[in-house]
Parts: sequence; C-alpha cells; structure tokens
Amino acid sequence: MIQAGIFVFPQVEELDFVGPFETLSAANTLAPGSIDVKLIASEYVEYPFRPDQYREF
Repeated sequence: MIQAGIFVFPQVEELDFVGPFETLSAANTLAPGSIDVKLIASEYVEYPFRPDQYREF
C-alpha cells in the first residue's frame, strides 16, 4: 500500500489540498486499498462553524 500525505497550513487554499486528496483517493476505486491518503498539519486549529459558508446541494 502506498501512503501519501498532503501538508496543510493556515493560509492554504482549499483547492490546493482537496484536488490532490480527491485525485489520490480515486485510485482506491480502481484498486481498493492501494493508497492511504492523509492530511497533515503542523498544528491543530479549530475554526468555528459558520452556517452561512455552507450550503446543501
């Protein structure tokens, strides 16, 4: 199994880590269990939930 880590930091743009995460994770649809993708941060930051930022599709 391949292990991949994507480093995230406070000023990171969403697409900078979501795109690679989704692309690497998609490999598991072709070969289940072939890759383990993790998001890695240098520190834990808790952001307050703001319902106005989210919408249901």
